[in-house]
This record gives sequence, structure tokens and C-alpha cells, in this order.
Amino acid sequence: MIVTLMTRLLQKDVKFEWSMKCQQSFDQLKALLTEAPIFVQLESGKEFVIYNDASLNSLDFVLMQEGKVIAYAFRQLKPHEKNYPTYDLELATIIFALKIWRHNLYELKAKLVFLQQICEAQNCDNDLQTKRIQFCQQVKAEHQVPSGLLQPVMIPKWKWDRVTMDFVSGLPLSPKKKYAIWVVVDRLTKSGHFIPVRTDYSLDKLVELYISDIVRLHWIPVSIISDRDLRFTSRFWKKLQEALGMSFIWSQMSNSIVLDELCEKKIHGVDLIRETEEQLKVIRDSLKAASDQQRSYANLKRKDIEFQISDKVFLEVSLWKKILRFGHKGKLSLRFIGPYEIIERIGPVAYRLALPSGLEKVTGVEEVTWESEEAMRKQYPNLFAGKIFGDVNP
Repeated sequence: MIVTLMTRLLQKDVKFEWSMKCQQSFDQLKALLTEAPIFVQLESGKEFVIYNDASLNSLDFVLMQEGKVIAYAFRQLKPHEKNYPTYDLELATIIFALKIWRHNLYELKAKLVFLQQICEAQNCDNDLQTKRIQFCQQVKAEHQVPSGLLQPVMIPKWKWDRVTMDFVSGLPLSPKKKYAIWVVVDRLTKSGHFIPVRTDYSLDKLVELYISDIVRLHWIPVSIISDRDLRFTSRFWKKLQEALGMSFIWSQMSNSIVLDELCEKKIHGVDLIRETEEQLKVIRDSLKAASDQQRSYANLKRKDIEFQISDKVFLEVSLWKKILRFGHKGKLSLRFIGPYEIIERIGPVAYRLALPSGLEKVTGVEEVTWESEEAMRKQYPNLFAGKIFGDVNP
């Protein structure tokens, strides 16, 4: 503030030294007082408006009437007041303003202006509203069911023909210094292997564990359903799986998209097939019934929405730690980035996006379940009946 240096000279146990900065502050204050517009005489019976502000150093006030300045007021904060939260400081400005101008405001109407006029000005700014709506769409949680019907995976014909894999990380450290679990589950029998690993394992180490714990007991699976973990998206790991006669099926959120079928079927013994044929038939029938029931329930509230090439959609990103994120961390991170243009359709609910070069670690195939709300309203107005775009409450 302008008068801060001069005010400190009047405090106790402070040596009075008129420095060059004090002189500059004095000259600036004198110029402001002599060159400022002349105050008008207040008129009783009319409405007063008090503008106030609280900073970390002082409380400032302006008394106005009909848009003209009546009086100024200013007070520096005391040492203990600097520890007040913002809410208490704003209340202190109201109390102090009403106290010093009580002789003018007695039995009169006074209007306190804080963020009201700022909000009104922002609401009238169309450019600001457009930016705010787009930002809200990127940070707010998804409140609609995924677009597109549920795509169930194919039921395997033999045990350990088709498996699912995933990593569970962030666990407490074990005596053997492991803090993650590699989960490999058979999609037919639902039996699984839980291999303790570390997130810093190299690809060679993971391949060694995979062969010793999985291939050794169950031979080579026909296909794998995996998430988009970096271990599986690496070129070396993918080529290794293809060399073993396996195809990749990348799971896209809740659904699965088949990308390749390059596998070679295994030939099982005739005796083993005869012994387990009836049991496997019962298992497959039960799995099919459960899958059909799940699909019927899931599709009750889903819409069979299709996006076209050149449409722009948002890409959902993770908020979890130790996973690829964008911008701020934790709950302040963007939930959606983009929008990005669709350049190719891969499957019923999977599309390839034109991602920028900075997202080279993200696969270009994504399940599209989110598009700009404004664009969705124009394309599917029946889905938003009874709600106006921009409403806070549904």
C-alpha cells in the first residue's frame, strides 16, 4: 500500500528515518489526494452503496451514491488480524464500514456490494461463459450411462484358452519387497494365478514369470483380454505374444474389442476332451445365460448411439496416482481432455482418435462415451428433454 512505509514510522520501538521510498510514497499520496475527482455532497433519503475489499495488509472502503464517490476509508490490519481467514476479513470490512459511516447510514438503506456485480458482469460475458462451460465439461464427473450397447465377450470353448490379465498396484510392501500383484484369470473356469511382482520389473522379467507360472502349467492361451497397461502396449511385449501364437483383445472400459485373430489353436488329447466335455458344456451354458442376463439389464438404460468420422469427442483420463495424468494432480485433474477428432471406427463402441504427439503413451483406440454436451443436444435432443443447456440442476 502507498502509506504502509509512513505508517510504520509511527509504531512503537521504530526509529523514525525518512527514506527516499517514504518521500516517494508521500508525493504519490499527495498527488492522489489533490488530483482525485471532487467528492459530491450526499443527499439524504437516497440509497448508499458501499464497496469494500480485504487484502492481506488492509481493509478498504468506498461510500458511493448514484454512482458518485462520497467518501473513502482505509485501515491497516493489525498483526493478529493477518491470521484471519478470508471469510472473517470480509465480515470485518462490513463491520468497520458500518461503524465509521453510521452517522450517514442511520435509518437509511445501504447496499453492500461484494461479488455480486462481478458475477453479473461475468454472466453477461459470452466468451467467458463459453470457456467456463467447456471447462466444466472437462472436470465434472460423468453423469450419464455409457453410450452404445453392451458388447459381451465370447465364451471360451476350453479352459485356459482365453485369459484376462491385470495389475493391482499400490499394495503394502511384502517381506520379499513386492508391492503389486499380477492377476491372470481363466475366462471359462474363473480360476486364476496371483503373481507377486513390482511395478519396476523389466519386460524380460515379466516374460520370465509369465512362462514359468502360466505357460508351464496351461500352455499358450489362444487370446488375452488386457487393459491398456504400458507393459502390454509396448512393442516388444506385443511381438513376443504374437510369436507365441496369441492374439490381443484390448479391453475398452467395460467392453472388449477384438483387434486380431492370429492365433493357432492348440490340439488337446482325446481322452481329456471326452472326460471334460459334459462339464464344459454346463459351464458354457451357465456363462452364456449369465452374459445374456447381464446384457439385457445393462441395455435397459443404454442408447445405441453411433459417432461419425470427423466428429469431435472428449477423451477420459485417469485421476489416480501413478497413472498417466494431465495437468493438475488428484481431484483437480481434468477428467476429460480434448476434444479430439474421430478418424476411424474400430468396433461397435471403439473409435480411433487423432491424438496429439504429446499423448504417444495413450493408445489411439478408445471407447467413446463422452461428447460435448452442446453437440449431443443438437444431435440427440430427445435425450435431454425437459432440461435447458447450462442449467445447474437437472
